[in-house]
Amino acid sequence: MNQLYTGDALKEAPYAFQGNETHDAFELPTFIPDPQLVKAIQMSLKLGWPLLVTGEKFRRDMVAKAIAFELFGAEFPDNIMKWSLMKKESFRKGVYTYDHSAKKRDLEYHQLDPKNNPLKPADFYLNTGAVLATIQQYEKSDSWPPPVLEICHLQEADENFIADMMDFLLMERAIYIPETDYRLARKLYRFPIIILTAEPGYQLPNNYDGVIYAYEMPFPRQDEFLKELLGYYGYYLIPPKPDADGNTDFSKAVRLKDRSDFPQLQTMIGKLVDLFYLIKDSRLLRKGDGQLPMTVLELKDAIALKIREVTIEGQSIEAFTNSIEALLESQRQLAASFDLGDSVEIIRDAITQGKMNDATKSLELIQGKFSNDLKNEALQLISRHNELSNIEMMGIESPLILYPQKNKLSFDLLQFLDKVS
Repeated sequence: MNQLYTGDALKEAPYAFQGNETHDAFELPTFIPDPQLVKAIQMSLKLGWPLLVTGEKFRRDMVAKAIAFELFGAEFPDNIMKWSLMKKESFRKGVYTYDHSAKKRDLEYHQLDPKNNPLKPADFYLNTGAVLATIQQYEKSDSWPPPVLEICHLQEADENFIADMMDFLLMERAIYIPETDYRLARKLYRFPIIILTAEPGYQLPNNYDGVIYAYEMPFPRQDEFLKELLGYYGYYLIPPKPDADGNTDFSKAVRLKDRSDFPQLQTMIGKLVDLFYLIKDSRLLRKGDGQLPMTVLELKDAIALKIREVTIEGQSIEAFTNSIEALLESQRQLAASFDLGDSVEIIRDAITQGKMNDATKSLELIQGKFSNDLKNEALQLISRHNELSNIEMMGIESPLILYPQKNKLSFDLLQFLDKVS
């Protein structure tokens, strides 16, 4: 078992869990955390306080699983608990709930007919929540690493959820259930690893901003995201085509990665990812075709649909790949056809909003309209942005060094736009 999270466990390939008597078989997809996320997780583990992860759902939901897998290896399913919050759910419900109404009703039935309605034990009406269940799991071993508790959809919780959770972690540090006279063996001074997840933009209450470590996951680099997606879809089970009678022998299903045409499928998925990033990063294409993938969920649906059509329905991979390439080119031409003055204003607006990735991608699409000197200057500015983005993603330099460089780049981009407008 590892002592500290490094983020390396799922970088190269997905992990196939074979299943056991308590858990069904499943796969963990490839996951490549950025260095800043790794530092945030390490900080949370060292301090022992919860970590709030916000960002795109497809990737933020992998954080707790990746931590548990790296810390526990093949035993991780027994050491991770997930609690998906419902609307206005309280933290106390995660500890325990007690059905007093059912107990009162059963007592009345017992009084009327004791022979046919025997009394049930007090703990029959107790519902152990995810918080208590995870703590009890920790109590069994009382060793490092502690189990992982993932609390999802924090934006759905009631307004006192964070306050109640931190009161429990900071002040109470104990659990007592008067209805059953249950008490933890001792007061807690070390808790399970708590990973909170929420939608992008979720803000912690001011009182706890800084006490709970919060991290907004940036969108991954295109090459890393493509690697994650290929790992995810590579483990799809593809059934064989039905026989002449329309029957399918599912025992002959194979993984997508084991098919002879997987290299062509990789190319097709790569083109879809190219299209996704082009649309996502360029403000010039925001008002384009509503059928184009604009969110990760839409991208995943598009990939899954294409995989089905070419592997099960027998349509041509090459034809699909060419159609996506044609769509890519049409989007580039659409961006290049916009009025230069309007394009410059869109890019200028992105810069003033701090959306430098949007600005540079849009600038790249219209650079064909510039003279050679201005085109070279635009490419240099785009290159500077890409270098700073990579440095920031890798966590090589501190923000005190990066921020002045990013501010200088913003100023230089605005100066450049003045020349071409």
